[in-house]
Amino acid sequence: MARPKSPDFAQRQQLILRSAAELFATQGYSETLLDDIARHCGIKRSSLYHYHDSKHALLHSLVTWKIQDLSDKVDQAVSGVQDPRQQLHALIATLVQDYVASPHEIRILNTQSHHLGAAAQASIAGLQDRLIGRARAAIAQLCPDQRWGSKSDRVLTMLLFGMVNWIPAWYKPEGGMSPEQLVDLIAHQFIGGLERLAES
Repeated sequence: MARPKSPDFAQRQQLILRSAAELFATQGYSETLLDDIARHCGIKRSSLYHYHDSKHALLHSLVTWKIQDLSDKVDQAVSGVQDPRQQLHALIATLVQDYVASPHEIRILNTQSHHLGAAAQASIAGLQDRLIGRARAAIAQLCPDQRWGSKSDRVLTMLLFGMVNWIPAWYKPEGGMSPEQLVDLIAHQFIGGLERLAES
């Protein structure tokens, strides 16, 4: 008979994922042991196995959870918004705010996913497509001209994610620019650029 889940299972699982993200981001995936994660969480290593049966499974859960979390937040932010410019601004704001608030988790998405096997990476790619598709649809409406080829909207979408994905690598809250100002700057440059392309 399977062991029943404790009432605080979800909270403990998120604590483990966030702790693993911090350690993977600062020490590296290969250098981090399950003992390190358990110690960071204040639990026994044996307790980790109630949530994840290996470090690989923990990394897969972490990446899956974070991409789903981002997608859910973006979906909520753009729900009911019809104007593609406002959709894109809401998407940028959601991503930037989250990237600033959870830099360790974003660093894992950017730098540690290659440790996963082919099947795990394929499942993650499907989740990423949902998030990328939101941005791509808005971009295609703002800049429908395919002068650079049939997948110009995808290229522009990748340029946007290239702009925001590495924010945790360089952004410092004490650096003089607030997250809100950063959102406005990125939105102004990217959305304004799309509109200029559409007009040219």
